[in-house]
Amino acid sequence: MLHNRFQRIAVVFVGAGVLLGLAAENVGAQLPGSDVIPANRLVRWDAGRNVGVPGGIPAGRVQCVTPECAALVNASADLRNGVTNAVPLLQAAINSALADTVVSVPAGTWRLDSGLSFPQNRNSITLRGAGSGTVLDCRSNGCISVGVGSDWSWPPTGNVVTSYTSDANTGGTVITIGDTSSFAINQLLNFRVQNDPSVPIISVNGWDLARGQITNVVSKAAGSLTVFPPIYGSERFAGLAAKVNPAQLQTNSVGIEDMTLDGAKGHVIFAILFDQTYGSWVRNVTVTHSSNYHVFFTDSLNCELRHSRLDGLNHSGSNGAGLLMNHVSGCLIEDNIIRESFPNIEINMGSSGNVFAYNFLNNSNGIIGFDTNHAPHNSYNLFEGNIAHNLMSDGYFGGNSEDTIFRNLLHGNGVAAADTLTYCLSLKRFTRNVSVVGNVLGSPKHSSRCDSYGQPNIGNAASTGAAQPSAGRYWADWRPGGTTISGTLSSTTDQFHGTLTLSSGTLTTGSAASLWLPGGKSPFMSVLVGTISGNVVSVDSSPWAVALPAVNTAFTIWAGPGGFQEIDLDVEASTLKKGNYYFPTGIPPGESLPTLPASLYLNARPTWFGTLAWPPFDPAAPNVAYDAIPAGYRYLHGVDPPTGSGVTAPTAPTNVRVIR
Repeated sequence: MLHNRFQRIAVVFVGAGVLLGLAAENVGAQLPGSDVIPANRLVRWDAGRNVGVPGGIPAGRVQCVTPECAALVNASADLRNGVTNAVPLLQAAINSALADTVVSVPAGTWRLDSGLSFPQNRNSITLRGAGSGTVLDCRSNGCISVGVGSDWSWPPTGNVVTSYTSDANTGGTVITIGDTSSFAINQLLNFRVQNDPSVPIISVNGWDLARGQITNVVSKAAGSLTVFPPIYGSERFAGLAAKVNPAQLQTNSVGIEDMTLDGAKGHVIFAILFDQTYGSWVRNVTVTHSSNYHVFFTDSLNCELRHSRLDGLNHSGSNGAGLLMNHVSGCLIEDNIIRESFPNIEINMGSSGNVFAYNFLNNSNGIIGFDTNHAPHNSYNLFEGNIAHNLMSDGYFGGNSEDTIFRNLLHGNGVAAADTLTYCLSLKRFTRNVSVVGNVLGSPKHSSRCDSYGQPNIGNAASTGAAQPSAGRYWADWRPGGTTISGTLSSTTDQFHGTLTLSSGTLTTGSAASLWLPGGKSPFMSVLVGTISGNVVSVDSSPWAVALPAVNTAFTIWAGPGGFQEIDLDVEASTLKKGNYYFPTGIPPGESLPTLPASLYLNARPTWFGTLAWPPFDPAAPNVAYDAIPAGYRYLHGVDPPTGSGVTAPTAPTNVRVIR
């Protein structure tokens, strides 16, 4: 069953730097998958409209012909072979390029002693290599940054959201606020809403406003803004305080294409960084040997990573990922190989409405493919058609909700000679309303099911008791009224070390706790918990270099990641499981379904699937082949899948709003 959601595209061009307005169609159509998944767990994921680069990655940009771009194309041998630092030449070309042009980097090895930058308003430029033969030799702590940082500090007042109304014309949301004078059309918007204890939405360190979204201002009136994409889940936010802030450092429509980035000779924290950007992308890029993260999207809307390979970090352990995403919305992560990183993909901080589709993820040790939630509170993300050893919502700092896991192969094996056996699906504490539909979970190597629900944080499968908020059973560290731990700083030995005397609750030796001043004001500090004797707890704030306050200061205390150790029974109770094939037992009778949509975000077979079967995974005929998707085919065979006749291209999307 396919849903034809895309129709005729109607474009009105009004110039670079402004909106391309399109008539709205199908806004009220049935959400794909809503005959299986409750509609209030879904949003409209439309590739090329509200997911990925609006209108698709631009195909018509022309070659930059400024003197600086010509100098790059005609660079001398010492610049092309990595002997001389090429940053001045490359940066001058970027700085000179006009909107809607391509800065071409010829084949060769280009030494970068510092990072390249696309600063604020350096819009509508593509940096394009000649393929794998164009190598950026990154020798500093970064390679390419798009945007100069995120600034959501304005305005200080007048930005409280008081109502939400669906807009039939745009498919977006009209939000009412007190003063719209600080907001501009085509400006990115940071939406944040108060934590809802009834879900519950929790930060283990006590932070509020964990749930959020990036959207864009379509139009404005005296007391309202129309934004698109719509505010996901706004029907859930009645009675919850919310606010919006516009981007101050926005960069639009920048693309990085057709090259290799190698960080082996540097200490590359972020090889590619997109920060407060709209409609920007990475395509056909290989990144290797980063020290921490290959690609990082943060505070951005409608980003895209496609047909790329993120391969092998320069370190193991924490603080590293192939792809890191913090507070991004409407992004499309499609058709990539991501391997040998911990985790392969990590998603954080209110990321929402994103699609992760047809990616091949692999760690030979079997440790974490998708980490769908490390920092709360992500929601309404779609995981479709991927091959990965496993997917985890790790529960470390808080939870996530309303994600959809659809038609994936989560095989539970590390792809190595030993073929390490692992879990395939682990939804840990605070995870709510996740839909797990039509997946193949495990492999013939599994003698028992490899999915689990409700355990405490990552790295801890044990639990002490049980919590079930829906039945009135809460964590020892928390109840709906707030934290249950409080105490007073009773002594200090120096500016960083002292003791807390607890008046309620308990703490755990070795954990990190957050101390909040009375009235829920910003946390005064974090402390490491040392020895505990009765209700007297030694604390150390030196790792954060924040001095302890005066003796007798009273605090409410959040237990941090080391708290909340009960098993969370509402995780599985709120998880919808339909049509999944579990090795070794098959599809449970209660999960059987007559039909499933082929996709929840595509309306037709993608041309880049070539002759491969689509959809690639059918729980009624479970397929555990790694080359069932194009990214897996490239991983195993080194080339894209063969093409053939009868391949249908997706129809052009409607309602596309493009900022140049």
